[in-house]
Amino acid sequence: MFEFFNTLKTAVLHSIFISESAGQTVKSLDKIRAIENEGLQGDRYQTKQGYWDPVEGCQVTIITLHEITRAQKKAPVPLDVGQHRRNLVLTNIHPKQLVNRTIQIGEAVFEYEKPRPPCGYLDQLLLKGTAKALGNKSGFCFKVKQGGRLSVGDKVIVLPLD
Repeated sequence: MFEFFNTLKTAVLHSIFISESAGQTVKSLDKIRAIENEGLQGDRYQTKQGYWDPVEGCQVTIITLHEITRAQKKAPVPLDVGQHRRNLVLTNIHPKQLVNRTIQIGEAVFEYEKPRPPCGYLDQLLLKGTAKALGNKSGFCFKVKQGGRLSVGDKVIVLPLD
């Protein structure tokens, strides 16, 4: 059943994580610039230095705090400080509200591309079972439709359908 997330609270950008290359520890940032049609400045997806594939790759990966909280109950490692390896964590929004939508965070606009389940590489970096704990519905690929700055605490605005 669909839960009511965005009725009383505003959806916000909870955290930002990037990694400069595949396997490197993620860094938590307070703000970052999204580069149109590329990704987040300095992130492995933007520079194509990560565990990246031109077909399966993403410009930006997004997960909700709801998904992290659910997965944390089964995960062999803590997932609240970036071990999930997603770029942006959103709160006060249900994952279903992101599917096939365009969202604005700060100055940047992101367009939904596809679901992004975790891959087995996550188990290699952390512990076996981490990807399974996150599950097939934990995260999405988004394209940077309009570049700009975004910061932790920025409102997440789900834009009207065209």
